[in-house]
Amino acid sequence: MNDLLLSTNEMNVLSNGGSRLTKGAALIKQLLPWLLLVVTLMVMLSWLAYKSAGRNLGAEHALQSQLSELKETDAFLDVGIYDVRSNLDADYDLLAGTYEALLSQTKAIQAKSKAMGLKNDAMTKLIEQAEIKGDLLDKFKAGHALYRNSLKYLPDSVRHVRELAVAKHAPKQVDDLARSILALSLDYSITGNADKADELRTVAASLSSIDGLDEELDEARRELVAHAYSVVFQKSAETQQFSDFAAIQFRAQVNDIANDFQQQFDMKTRLEQLYRQALIAFSAVLLVVLVFLAFRLLQSFRLINDANANLEKNVAKRTIDLNQALQQLQTQQSQIIQQEKMASLGQMVAGVAHEINTPLGYLSSGLQSAQTSVPLFAQLSAAVSQMITTLTSENASQEEVERDISIAHSLATIIQEEGIVDEIDQLLKNGLFGVEQISEIVANLKDFSRLDSKSSALYNTTDCIESTLKIATNVIKKVTIQKQLSEVPQSEGFPSQINQVLLNLITNACHATDNRDNGIVSITQTFDEQAKAIKIDIADNGTGIPRDIVGKIFDPFFTTKKVGQGTGLGLHISRQIIEAHKGKISVSSIEGKGTTFSIFLPVV
Repeated sequence: MNDLLLSTNEMNVLSNGGSRLTKGAALIKQLLPWLLLVVTLMVMLSWLAYKSAGRNLGAEHALQSQLSELKETDAFLDVGIYDVRSNLDADYDLLAGTYEALLSQTKAIQAKSKAMGLKNDAMTKLIEQAEIKGDLLDKFKAGHALYRNSLKYLPDSVRHVRELAVAKHAPKQVDDLARSILALSLDYSITGNADKADELRTVAASLSSIDGLDEELDEARRELVAHAYSVVFQKSAETQQFSDFAAIQFRAQVNDIANDFQQQFDMKTRLEQLYRQALIAFSAVLLVVLVFLAFRLLQSFRLINDANANLEKNVAKRTIDLNQALQQLQTQQSQIIQQEKMASLGQMVAGVAHEINTPLGYLSSGLQSAQTSVPLFAQLSAAVSQMITTLTSENASQEEVERDISIAHSLATIIQEEGIVDEIDQLLKNGLFGVEQISEIVANLKDFSRLDSKSSALYNTTDCIESTLKIATNVIKKVTIQKQLSEVPQSEGFPSQINQVLLNLITNACHATDNRDNGIVSITQTFDEQAKAIKIDIADNGTGIPRDIVGKIFDPFFTTKKVGQGTGLGLHISRQIIEAHKGKISVSSIEGKGTTFSIFLPVV
């Protein structure tokens, strides 16, 4: 029986072990609800953070911009229809292209609004309205083509009827009615007056009712009457179609859609605000819970202190690495700036080489031509010398004298008849002209660079513009340069730096028009009396700058050119130069139409 009983010590051990187990289980049980609460709050916070996250405002602004562009396209289409209606020589292709752009923009807006999760039921109706416009446009083009054809051949048809009426001795009424048809048709085509249409029908019917006409005249009369009825019918149909176009309130529907989208955006903004408020409330609750649990984590402070010590070491090491990287970046930036300067120098050298090559051609060809005449003059000199020797000799015979005189006279006659003296004179003049041109180019290059100037000086911006254009001849040869340079006072600064800015802007303007046959670069210089500043505008009709990057073009290393064609520092350096001269530079651009850079420089 003793074997079945437990000792007192064994009972105490079991009791103490059970007590520690119970306390551990109780502690876990006590912490479990708080842990579950923390997890729940974290899930709620995550959901609220997702709901209150900022929307893509750029996409919303882009959608509103697309709606504005759609209204502009619709207005342009209406103007094009009116232009075709009032101008018989107008091009239908422009209308077709504008309508395709209208339909494409409408469908793009529908797809984008759907992707953004917007309710866009009205967009379906808008597309239907656009397709109705397309059907009306096709009918309008077909009818207007017939109307234009009839109106175009109507004068010839009237002339033909009148000539046949005279030739066939037809009644005078045929001639009078034919002239009336022409006058009424032209009047009705201009005014669209319904009374004129009725009068034109009456006159055409009267001409059709005349009997006994010659077969050829009768055929011409039927053609004229057909043209007259075609003008009346097609003009009336065109007026109705124009009214149908006006009845489609396309832009008003676009405005309604834009307002509806804006209301949806505003609703999303209000919901985001509510979610943010809820997020703040749940964050406060979670903060309280975390503070309550914080005291159980005091032991982690030691680990945090150790981590901080390691962090300081890591930060110090990282700071050294960042300083080294900064030094390398500054070195690379200096190298790139030097490359940009060398690129500008390369442009100058290319232009100067191109300009000097032509006058060098004058000199080379002139000297080569003159060189071919030297042997003939050498022969003449030798012949004259021999003739003088013979004439002064006492032993010379009459035959020898006549022979030497004949040789010298023959050579002189050849030189005179072939105009060699005049030719050499002209070649020397051409050579001198080439030398003068080279001297002028060298002087322009010296004015352009002025690299030896280490202090500011007075300069005239007109001279800078002219000097830059001469240096940039090789760049501007494919475009038309338009200059309007008003007289302006002098400025003070470094003209070589101003020349560098002008060369950069003019080069960019020429590159912007590379893909156009009618590239134009205009340079305008004016003086603002009130601001006491010179304004230089450099404009082109090139491709323009997209709206989303126009604000970045002065940033360093920003470029839209292909790799290897630009460093992205040209405009950045230009702005630094202008600002160093206490001026400013700005840009305005319309994509697809062109860009204008404006420079403002103070005067002395």
